[in-house]
Amino acid sequence: MKLEESLKKLDLSDKEIKVYLVCLEIGQSQIVPISQKSQLPRTTVFHILEKLRNLRLLEIIQKGTRRVYAPYPPKRIMTLLKQKESEIEEQKKTIAEILPELASIYSASF
Repeated sequence: MKLEESLKKLDLSDKEIKVYLVCLEIGQSQIVPISQKSQLPRTTVFHILEKLRNLRLLEIIQKGTRRVYAPYPPKRIMTLLKQKESEIEEQKKTIAEILPELASIYSASF
């Protein structure tokens, strides 16, 4: 399976994947080199970098007045997926506890 296809399964768009792979390739960098290497407009790259930061795939380091974007090691993706899995299990447990009450509300409305 191609790398890009696998990353799409993490709900990343083609442009997000492109920027993420560029970040992994060049390491810590400011926005202009990332924009140039990915061949995407700087404003687009800025928004994508913010999303990748929110997904905890990279961090922003403030160096004076400049921002440097630094990707986390790729193995972090597995850690993030395990955290999501744990959160989903917790949600399932919570819903299972309140399901009888929800069912009684549902049947009472008809």
